[in-house]
Amino acid sequence: MRPLALPLLATLTLAACMPPGGASQSADKMAAGPIPAGFQGRWGMSLNDCTPGRDDAKGLMSVSADTLTFYESRGVLTEPQEQQPARLSGMFDFTGEGQSWSYHELLELKDDGQTLIRTETGDGAAPAPLRYMRCPA
Repeated sequence: MRPLALPLLATLTLAACMPPGGASQSADKMAAGPIPAGFQGRWGMSLNDCTPGRDDAKGLMSVSADTLTFYESRGVLTEPQEQQPARLSGMFDFTGEGQSWSYHELLELKDDGQTLIRTETGDGAAPAPLRYMRCPA
C-alpha cells in the first residue's frame, strides 16, 4: 500500500461513521439506542439554556440514546412506537421531584436537524408543542 493511501483510508473510514445531515455532535459522543443519533445532544428553548453552568437553564433538554433529561426531571423511552431519522414517538416514563408519570412524546427534527419540536400527550402534558434549538457544540 502506498504511504498516502493509509491516511486517505483512515479519513474515509471516519467519514463513514459520521451522522447524516451534518449533525453538530461528534459520532463518538452518540450512543446506540432507541432514540436515533440525530436527536441526541443538548437542546435549548432559548440560547441562554445552552450556556453551560447557568442555574436558570430550565428550558434545556439533553437527549441520550434512551432518555430525555430536563432541569428537574428525566424521561426514559419505554415503548418506542415510531423510529425514523427525523421522527420518533413513544411512551416515556418520567421521574422528578419525588414523582413519576408517563407521557406519549412525539419528537420531530426540522431545519436540517437544528430544530426539535416536542409534542407530549397525557395528564398534565404541555398544551402546545415545544420548540427547541440545537445547542452549539
